Amino acid sequence: MRCLALVLVAACVLRAQERQPAFLNVIDTNGKPVAAAKVMCFALPPVPADGDCDVLDVESDERGRAVVKLLADRIYSGFAVKRSSEARTRCSDIDDYVIAGGEHALRIVRECPSKPSVFEGADAWRDCGPLSVRVFPVARNVLLLPLVDGCMPPMPDFGGAVVTDAKGEVLYMQRGPGRLRVALPGVPEPAEVRLALPPPQPLPVRVRDSEGKPLTNVELCPCRVRSSACGGRSASRPAR
Repeated sequence: MRCLALVLVAACVLRAQERQPAFLNVIDTNGKPVAAAKVMCFALPPVPADGDCDVLDVESDERGRAVVKLLADRIYSGFAVKRSSEARTRCSDIDDYVIAGGEHALRIVRECPSKPSVFEGADAWRDCGPLSVRVFPVARNVLLLPLVDGCMPPMPDFGGAVVTDAKGEVLYMQRGPGRLRVALPGVPEPAEVRLALPPPQPLPVRVRDSEGKPLTNVELCPCRVRSSACGGRSASRPAR
């Protein structure tokens, strides 16, 4: 009986790790299909684990349909972006309940920034290895992306971002404006969003004893906080 229970548990785990298709229909405000739209789906793991944020992107076909294979044990967030011209990009709202085996409609309803969001100052951190950014859209999930040339792609909503180094340690946190849509009718979205990543700076430290006298030959162990978003564990540990 115990062996049978273990087999059933193993079968459930394997099934949860299998990918199953989800069907997404990209349409405009009139319900007509939108071809060549970029569709992105992303989800956090059920149990936090480093590097286990699932991100997939596909392109809709001439019928506006996109098929993406999702993990069965996760609830994804998804959105679509359609570039109409160099100066104009339109997008859907974020659907927070995209699941494997489901059929979902992503309606292109509003403008979003037409150019990637730029983190100015990323070049100064090249010694920290390839940088990544954990983006916090106005959604249930967090989007983990490589920060290529200091840029991240356009998206409907931006609640904030955490820039991390190659070890996953936090370099900088940036709070965003939330929904980037301008509320006034007829006023377009900004063409791009520019964010400033401060340069590395020295941190002077003076070590004194309980009587206020300076101490020499003291080994300092600076600590960095790892982001808990998208599977990172919150912990402080000495930087090496």
